[in-house]
Amino acid sequence: MIPPYLLYLGLTAAIELHREARQRGMLLMVGCMICTSLSIAPAAMLARHADFVDLDGPLWPKSDHPGGAALRGPALGVPAPALWAPGAALQQLHSLKL
Repeated sequence: MIPPYLLYLGLTAAIELHREARQRGMLLMVGCMICTSLSIAPAAMLARHADFVDLDGPLWPKSDHPGGAALRGPALGVPAPALWAPGAALQQLHSLKL
């Protein structure tokens, strides 16, 4: 069993959790509760590697950060890169080898 405390430790722990789960042959879900786009920006980077994704939390509050997540047809458009990880940090996230 994967220790539950790993579920709440941020992006670095999420990457480790992903690796451990895949090694064990498990399916992965990335999700959120009601939040802003700033909260889901790191999750959006990991979502492309998940089997199930539920990141619609920023659609529920009355307002959100400029450049935040938005519905684009039936899909959720991810937050603008500058919202969370400008420059070199964004490049590192896009090149993650999970």
